[in-house]
Amino acid sequence: MQVQEELKKLAEFQKFDLKIQAAQKVLRFIPLDLKNLESDLLVITTKYESLQWQHSDLDKQRLDYVNAIQSDTKLAKELEAKIPSILGRHKEYHFTQKHIDKLKKLCKDRNVEIEKIDSHKIELGVELSKIKENKENLEALLKDKKNALEIVVQTRQQEIVVATKEKEEFKKNISPAFLQKYERISSIYGHGVGIVKNKRCSSCDVLIPEQMFVKLQKGEEILECPHCMRILCQAPLQ
Repeated sequence: MQVQEELKKLAEFQKFDLKIQAAQKVLRFIPLDLKNLESDLLVITTKYESLQWQHSDLDKQRLDYVNAIQSDTKLAKELEAKIPSILGRHKEYHFTQKHIDKLKKLCKDRNVEIEKIDSHKIELGVELSKIKENKENLEALLKDKKNALEIVVQTRQQEIVVATKEKEEFKKNISPAFLQKYERISSIYGHGVGIVKNKRCSSCDVLIPEQMFVKLQKGEEILECPHCMRILCQAPLQ
């Protein structure tokens, strides 16, 4: 009976380890959750900034075209004002008229480019508006996630502190020989006890040989699972 009692203690003792490990697992995945959101936000922010730059560049191009149109229009008018005075000088007249026509064509072509720019700016504006909304939603989600995870972190850290304290207190009730064996196996496999239910080890789900199962029920010796090497303990009767 002494062996069975010690095994039951180990099974209870293991519950503290499992609780601590579960809390630690949650804490390990929290940075990954945040990293995924931050990565998504970085992608959308980069795209947003790229579109902003394109929109700003289009404004600059448009302004350059407008300034060029104003400059060439002014020059064309000045040349047109000279026409009456050079009507008799055919070579100069044709050269000046050709220059005026060229300036007017340049202004016309620039106006076409301005229309294209304005159309592109409208398309970019729509896309920018959508991406800005998505960016703001993701920023809000990340902020809420961080706030929620801070609570989770605090809760899990407190669980670890409490479970560790209870574990140390409970440890005093376990035979040193049993405890040493449990801790040796736990250091390798994470936890040291396999609860046997329906003749299966809970740690590896492998069927326990019949002869070993009979010995386990007698509770006269420490038995290890032939598959996962954990200490076997009979599940309590329901």
